[in-house]
Amino acid sequence: MHPPGANYPSGERMLPTVKICAASLVAAGTVIAGATIPAHAAGSVESTVTVTGFDGSDVDHVKFFGKVKSDKAICEAGRHVVLRQTDDGVRAGADTTNANGRWSIVFDGNKINPGHFKAIVDRKVVKKGGHRIVCAADTVKYDGAVPQG
Repeated sequence: MHPPGANYPSGERMLPTVKICAASLVAAGTVIAGATIPAHAAGSVESTVTVTGFDGSDVDHVKFFGKVKSDKAICEAGRHVVLRQTDDGVRAGADTTNANGRWSIVFDGNKINPGHFKAIVDRKVVKKGGHRIVCAADTVKYDGAVPQG
């Protein structure tokens, strides 16, 4: 083993370990400090997704519908909602909420079995007036079985 600062046979010089460690800590501290100080603090807004009902009278066109609710209207409109049949783990469909937060998903009941469902609304980040608003994600289970034809 060569002592710090010694020459290697190839002519390279080994840097003292202390200098490398100190430089690494300074660099890491800069990165960590930069990552922990956000430019603008994000306001998190609660959102709730609901399934208000379904219409299974036509097995070819089973329809689930509901609403995304929030204290801020900006967190109701334009939200991506996914409906999953949880017994088989399949996606029944997806929709984007209208200006009032309403959504509806129609799927072929011949391809998606009756069972238990859940509606999932994704997290949404909106920039408004120079501020960043985080609309929270939510999931609701719907345990009413879809009637067969």
